[in-house]
Amino acid sequence: MHSKLILALILLVVLSNAIWGNIGGWTLSPNAKLEKVTSPVKFGTRSGKLTNLAASNENTSQSLLAVNGEKYFVNGWVYTPTTTTFANGNTFVNINQTIDVTKTVQDLLGAGFTGDNIWHEVLFVFTADGTFSIEFYTGSTTINNYVCWDNYVIKSICFSNV
Repeated sequence: MHSKLILALILLVVLSNAIWGNIGGWTLSPNAKLEKVTSPVKFGTRSGKLTNLAASNENTSQSLLAVNGEKYFVNGWVYTPTTTTFANGNTFVNINQTIDVTKTVQDLLGAGFTGDNIWHEVLFVFTADGTFSIEFYTGSTTINNYVCWDNYVIKSICFSNV
């Protein structure tokens, strides 16, 4: 009998053209505005635009079921306009669970990052400690600043020997 490693990827959520068709499942922080837009778009015909309505780093979140101790892969794209003022220490993506996994602007885009009207790929792996919510932030504390999020996928990474 041969032993081989099988990698199983189980899709949890995809923030893409289909999902942005219905944005009602997202929870917004008090001074955030989430809307589907047709420009800028990385894939398909729509992306999710998150805007600060106050001078605070606003977010949108969605809760997901997870397996405790399981590794998850997060991959997607963020559009960073030149009109948005980013701060290195500001949260950009947060996995809200018992022990949070926080990715700042500096973690994902580099120190001293300034908006550039380009789509940037975001990817990282984390270990779940139970049900979690994923939170997307603007990365800015300036009123009316925004970013667009597109084509996010969160997958469970299961390894097993067969």
